Amino acid sequence: MNSAYWLGFLFGDGSLMEREYSYRVQLTIHNQDEPHLRRFKQAIGAENELIEDGDCLSLRISDAKFAENLIENGFTTNKSYDGALPDIVSWDLKRAFVRGLADADGYFGVSKFTITDNTSKRLERLRDWIPVDYEIVHEEIDDRDWAYLRSSGKEDLLALYTWLFPAGKSTEPALGRKKDVAVDFIRNRHKAVLFS
Repeated sequence: MNSAYWLGFLFGDGSLMEREYSYRVQLTIHNQDEPHLRRFKQAIGAENELIEDGDCLSLRISDAKFAENLIENGFTTNKSYDGALPDIVSWDLKRAFVRGLADADGYFGVSKFTITDNTSKRLERLRDWIPVDYEIVHEEIDDRDWAYLRSSGKEDLLALYTWLFPAGKSTEPALGRKKDVAVDFIRNRHKAVLFS
């Protein structure tokens, strides 16, 4: 499950660059999530130093076998536009992948949940993976078209967050600050139902 989660996270915040004789994988996140990047680094056994660039941190990996494994799982140099998803059969692994993708490119709130992408292709394909109804919304910002998977409504959010975090606070791997929002929402929603 860890591999599926990190693959989802890479699909969100990672990139693959083709170089003259090899590939380089880069994962870039906001520096507030440095502990999460270090967990990824540990999970893949990387010894590379983190690279700081303003308020972002990156990990660059030039391991050919690592890059080949990602490519075999649909991770391409054009992943932001081709709508690719890995060929995952297991529902538990799909859930872990979606949690990783949401931790990278998602928003967890008490009134809505979103995953942002450059096109709606991948978001449409996720309909077969996510057991909760959602809409896909397009928005143009600074002459760029963005697509959002968006779910709202208390019952849909409860079902989605419960699906993403089946073990509550113990669900791992997960980005702590987003997991906290989802798990607190689940707990508060259950309290509201108990006392209504």
